[in-house]
Amino acid sequence: MKKRNRLHKHMKKSQDKQHQRNYKNRKHLVQKKFRQANLTYIDDIVTPQPTDHNIHNSQKRKWAFINYKKKDNQTITGLKEHGQLHSDLKFVVLEG
Repeated sequence: MKKRNRLHKHMKKSQDKQHQRNYKNRKHLVQKKFRQANLTYIDDIVTPQPTDHNIHNSQKRKWAFINYKKKDNQTITGLKEHGQLHSDLKFVVLEG
């Protein structure tokens, strides 16, 4: 991460193609490492190791993670019309 940030500074200052390539390669490497770490973390939560002494806690973590992922965070956002923000659903349906 530190090297990626440093390469980003160099790229922005110089606008050199080589610096851009170095930055993009490092950025892709960091993204790949983050994704791998995230998948490993999720795998550890969902499939507990047989060496876990407290199977209750591991099952609790698994179901807490699953319930968290199932939550619906989508909401209807307000509608802006002529500079006014309308969040009332009836207004949006009747006027729309």
